[in-house]
This record gives sequence, structure tokens and C-alpha cells, in this order.
Amino acid sequence: MIASNYRDGNGDLDSWMTSREKLYALKQLPSFFEYCNYVFPLVSCVIGPSFEFKDWNDFINMKSPYNTMPEYGNLAPAFSRLGQGLVCIAVSPLISAYFPIEDLISPEFANHSYYYRILHMWMGVQITWWTYFVAFCVVEANLIASGFGYKRV
Repeated sequence: MIASNYRDGNGDLDSWMTSREKLYALKQLPSFFEYCNYVFPLVSCVIGPSFEFKDWNDFINMKSPYNTMPEYGNLAPAFSRLGQGLVCIAVSPLISAYFPIEDLISPEFANHSYYYRILHMWMGVQITWWTYFVAFCVVEANLIASGFGYKRV
């Protein structure tokens, strides 16, 4: 993202740039340490940054709109999101006890009714999905609690 934003900010491209591209255009490249700070925070350590450098830089330097955040104003939404992840952690073993994914390849599975097999497969997919959802909830709760997920942005 930085490369395209830098190109937008240093080329003769104003005639065809959208308002969003003009907003995020970079006139100068970030320093090595600013770049590392952008690429390697906890919220983007797995897949890399999924946000614009300008947003991250404004957050780190507490520029508008981040400088108007109420102190501890993000904790309730952060704990709510974390709670959703914890509920998934608690419910997944209970469901997997009743709908083990290994049953799908057993010969006896074919003897069950059509609707039971569909339900069993669907619950197996849900358990797998919840595994990823838990990780997403924990990372997003971190993002919200830190203030980068501030709702007025």
C-alpha cells in the first residue's frame, strides 16, 4: 500500500485520482522505523497490514481524529468482542463432542438420515470456522482496545 500511496503523492496524477487516493497520498516515504512500526504490530503480524499507512501514522502520533478519543472509551467494545471469542472457545468443544468431524468418513455415517448428515456436516464446518473466528476476535479486541479501531474513524 505504501508504494501506491507514494506514487500517488509524487506523480502527476491529480487529474485521475479519487478523493480517497488524494487523502492517502504520501509525499515522502516513511523512515525505516516508521515502516517497521507499520508492518509489524500485533494486529498485522500474521497477514500484514490491512490498513493505510496514513491512518496508522495518525494513530501513532495521535493526530485527528484519534486525539479526541475518550480515555478508556474503547474498553467496553473491546471486552464485548473478546467475549464473543471466549464464547466460541467454550462452545466449540461441546459441539465437537456431539458432532465429531471424524464421523464423516466412517461407513456408519451413510446409514443416518439425510437431514442428520447435513446437520452433522454443517456443525463440523461451524467448529472449523469458529477456530478462525476466535483468533480474529482476539486480534480485533486488541485493535479496538488500543484505540486504532476507534468507532468515530
